[in-house]
Amino acid sequence: MGQRVARCCARDRQRHRRLRRLDKVALDWPPRQVPPLLIGARGPKTLALAGEVADGLVLDAGISPDGVRRAIATAAASRPHEVAVYVQCAAGPGARERVLAGLSDTGDR
Repeated sequence: MGQRVARCCARDRQRHRRLRRLDKVALDWPPRQVPPLLIGARGPKTLALAGEVADGLVLDAGISPDGVRRAIATAAASRPHEVAVYVQCAAGPGARERVLAGLSDTGDR
């Protein structure tokens, strides 16, 4: 067992040496201002982290309006936050029921 671990560690060191450092790298056409950082989050820990370090949240489809409110409250951002939510849609007979069946009332599915 010890030899296998040693071989794995040696391979990892070799891979690490092949990595290239990118110092003093710049974009050819940088944006005029830094774009906002939005974090996709579901669980309470990730929502709280997003509220602390990000400029906004991305919430996936399947979350109800109450779930969106709870997710925003859980993020507890100390500054204005953007919130993007994917919205479920359906068409045809039974569309409303299909969408409602897919919604979750929690922000942490």
